[in-house]
Amino acid sequence: MKTQRTIYHIILDRSGSMSDCIENTVSGFNEQVNRVKLLEAKFPAQEIVMGLTTFNDQIEHHLKLAPPQSILTLTPQLFRPNGGTALLDAIGFTTKMLESEVGLKNNIDTTCVIVILTDGHENNSKYYTLPSIREKITTLEATEKWIFNFMGATLDAVDVAVSMNIKSHNSFSFEKNEMKKEVWDNLGDSMDSYLKEKMSGKHNPTHFLKKKNKMNIHIITSPELSPALITKTIELLSAIQGPISFSFDKEAVLNFDQDEITNYTFPDAEDFETSNIKVYSESSYMQIKFPHTQQKATWDTLFRKCASYRNQRSIPNDEFVVLLTTMANDKNWFAALDENMPYNGFIHTDDWSHYIDCPAEFPIAYEVIALMLQKFMFSGMYEV
Repeated sequence: MKTQRTIYHIILDRSGSMSDCIENTVSGFNEQVNRVKLLEAKFPAQEIVMGLTTFNDQIEHHLKLAPPQSILTLTPQLFRPNGGTALLDAIGFTTKMLESEVGLKNNIDTTCVIVILTDGHENNSKYYTLPSIREKITTLEATEKWIFNFMGATLDAVDVAVSMNIKSHNSFSFEKNEMKKEVWDNLGDSMDSYLKEKMSGKHNPTHFLKKKNKMNIHIITSPELSPALITKTIELLSAIQGPISFSFDKEAVLNFDQDEITNYTFPDAEDFETSNIKVYSESSYMQIKFPHTQQKATWDTLFRKCASYRNQRSIPNDEFVVLLTTMANDKNWFAALDENMPYNGFIHTDDWSHYIDCPAEFPIAYEVIALMLQKFMFSGMYEV
């Protein structure tokens, strides 16, 4: 007897840019159907129904509430990428179609897992806007019957997800040539864990995706930071291969209130270089004119900015939030971690040219990595 029901619906990008991964997409979806068939046998009290919506500049619902045993094999002839990316419309129309199916249906508790898989950015929606999708996802997840997940083949996939109010821990970026492992195997394992927890009564309604073996670092900025410097820094960081994932939220520009800022004037270079500052060289490559005035904020203020962003975006406590800012600080350090929450940190982006003869993006990118290493190698900032 079935006592629980799970709707597992995949929203799949079919725009032109998906042409280079047709085989991985088609074979992966078919493997996913087979995996769900095995899960039905493993959890006989669970009814699992699947759905598939594809989108380019048009939305097409191929499957709705289909028992996995009835699903035919997807072929390259049926999956023909072309056109634009109406991502918001795909999410909006899919949720509208499924809303009446979630909750208590025929005395069986029904939950819905939505997985969005794309390799691009929204560029073609005509009916739904980002604010309307943000509101819809927030409303549905608040019922604790829906979980939205986002997988994107772009460097900013997590930020795209967060912009729609999808939890960062239910989103990540992937490499197209690694789709089987990073996407389809991950989804199968995640559904296995989800059903097991749901049956045990320990189901967490806000988590679905199994965490990848990557350290996520979220980069945020203050408004006065040069867009060109931000871009160059992110490009440097994103070139790093391995178990680190960087994301930059373009919308997360953190402002400072006037009562959070003080001005300090350095009378001369000696005072500038000895005010507890981290001196990286004895030489000065670009002399600062003195007296030199800086705006400063306290460490507490800078760390509060990180904590506020973490709370607003529901970022897990084991992922880094790093604030890049031209705002100096009361201890005049180039970078620091919060002793109370060492996954929050800041980097002062100005004045590097006084010490190092290179573009500022290089030492800034270095400091991002250095903060992470300090967290794992030392028990506190003052041991560094």
